Amino acid sequence: MKKFTTLVAIDFSQSSFIVLSKALDFTEKMGGELHVIHVAETPFFSLKKNIDRIRANSFAKLKENFPTFEENRFYCVEGKVKTEVAKIAGVIQADMIIIGKSGETYLLDDLILGSHTKDIVRHSEIPVLVIKNIHELEYQTILVPTDLSEASAKTVQTLASLFPKSRLRLLYFYYLPFQTRLNTYGFNEAEVLEYQSSIVEESKLRLDTFITSLNLPKEVQTSTSVRRSSLNAELFNDEVEDIEFDLLAMHTTGNVSFYAFDVLETCKKDVILIKQSK
Repeated sequence: MKKFTTLVAIDFSQSSFIVLSKALDFTEKMGGELHVIHVAETPFFSLKKNIDRIRANSFAKLKENFPTFEENRFYCVEGKVKTEVAKIAGVIQADMIIIGKSGETYLLDDLILGSHTKDIVRHSEIPVLVIKNIHELEYQTILVPTDLSEASAKTVQTLASLFPKSRLRLLYFYYLPFQTRLNTYGFNEAEVLEYQSSIVEESKLRLDTFITSLNLPKEVQTSTSVRRSSLNAELFNDEVEDIEFDLLAMHTTGNVSFYAFDVLETCKKDVILIKQSK
C-alpha cells in the first residue's frame, strides 16, 4: 500500500523551518513520508551560482536544522514555484502540499513564498494546506463551507480520508433572493420572517440529504450548520465568528470557489484548499 506522502515547500526562512517541523510531526503521525522542495527562481539565482552548488549548500543548511532528514527526499530545482511544486508533487505522488503563509522578504516580490500561495493552489491537483499559525497540526474541528455540489461532496470525502479523527462541520450558506425588494413589493415583517423561515427549513433538509448521500465511514464525526450569508469574502470572518473550528476547508470550484482565494487571505485559521474538477 502506498504511504501517505506530503510535500513541504520551504524558502529557508525561520518561519518555513517551523512549518516543516510541524509538518514532519503531522506526517509521522499519519505513518507517512515527507518530502521537501525548494525552488530557486531562475532570473536571480542563475546569475550567481549554478543549481548543483545551490542544491548542495541548501541541503547542508537543511541538515543543520533537521539532522536525520534524508537527501533523497529533498528537491532543489530551478524554475517557477507554481510549476515546479506541482511537478514534483506529481513525481512523488504526494497526497498533500504544505506551505506557510509567508516567507523571507526580498526586494523582488516573486521571491516571497507567500506571494505564490494562490499560484501553487491553482496549479496543484492535490490539497494544499496553508499554515497560518504556529501550532501542532492537529485539527479537532474542520469547517467546510459547502454548496452541495458534486465537487463539494468529493471535498468532504477527501477530508474524511486525510483527517479521519477530526469532526467535519459542514456549513451551508443561504441568502434571501430579492431581499431588498420585499418591502417594495408589499411584504410585511411577518411575511418576510415566514419567507426566511421556509428558506432555512428547505436549506436544512437539503444539507441533511447531502450529508446522508456521502456515505462516510461511521467513525467520521460530522455536524451541520445553516446560516444566512452575503457570500462576501470580506464578511466571512464575522459570519463564522461564533463557530469553533481549527481548520477551514474550501474547494476551488462551484459557488464557494469564487471567493475562496479572498477568504484564504483574510481567514485567521489555517486553510486547506482542494481543487476539484467541474
